Amino acid sequence: MQKLTKAKKVLLIVLIVEIVLVLASIFTLSVYSSGSYEAISIKDYTKSNDYVDIEYKNNNLYFRPTDENINKKEKGLIFYPGGLVEKEAYSPIMYELSLRGYYTVIIDMPFNLALFGKAKAKSILNEESNIDWYIGGHSLGGAMASLFYSSNMDKINGLILMAAYSTKNITSGNVLSIKGSNDKVLNIDKYNKYKSMLPSKTEYVEIEGGNHSYFASYGMQKGDGDATITKEEQWNITVNSIISFMNK
Repeated sequence: MQKLTKAKKVLLIVLIVEIVLVLASIFTLSVYSSGSYEAISIKDYTKSNDYVDIEYKNNNLYFRPTDENINKKEKGLIFYPGGLVEKEAYSPIMYELSLRGYYTVIIDMPFNLALFGKAKAKSILNEESNIDWYIGGHSLGGAMASLFYSSNMDKINGLILMAAYSTKNITSGNVLSIKGSNDKVLNIDKYNKYKSMLPSKTEYVEIEGGNHSYFASYGMQKGDGDATITKEEQWNITVNSIISFMNK
C-alpha cells in the first residue's frame, strides 16, 4: 500500500480540520437558532379565505390576493424576518397588506437569521416577474434587505425598513423607515449615524408608543421597551404607512 507523502498528510489534516469546523459551526448555529422567538396568536392570519390565498412554497410563506379581492393590485412586498424570529410572527402585517390587495412573501431564513439568506429575494423576483416588488425587513432582516436592494435597485421599487438601518449607500433609492418611539433594541446611535446612507427624500415614520417587538407577534424581545399602544395599533399604523409609500 502506497504511503502518504508529507504534503498529502498535511492536506488531509487540513481537510479534516475544515470538516470539523464546518460541523461545529452548523451545530452551534442549530443550538443558537433553537432559542428563536416563536410566533404566537397568529392562527387567524395564516388561513386562506375568499380574499387572501396563503401557502408555503419552498418554505417561504406567500400571501396572495385572490381574484375575489376587489382591491387586488400588481404590487408586492418581499419581507425578511428579524434575527431569530420565526417568519410566521410577521403574518399579521403581511396578511393585512394582502387583504388590502398587495402580494406579500415572508422569506424563510436559514437558522432564522437573514445574514445567511440575504440573496433569497432573487428567487421571488425570478418566479413572479409580473409584480412590482418592494423589499423590506425588520431589524437584522431590514439590514440584509437593504444590502439586497442596494445591488438590485433596477428590479425593486423601494425599501421598507422596520426598526432597521442600512450600512450600504442607497441615496438614490426609495426608502421608508419605520420605528417605535419606545424601541430599546434598535441601536439608536447607529440608526442616526447611518441615516446618511439613505436618500434625502426618505420617509420617516415614528410610531408613538410603539416598540421593537410589536412589528410582529412573538411576545416581548429581551431588552425591549414597554409599548404604550397595542400591537394591533402598531400593525395598523405600519400597514397604512407601507401602503401610502407604495402608492406614491
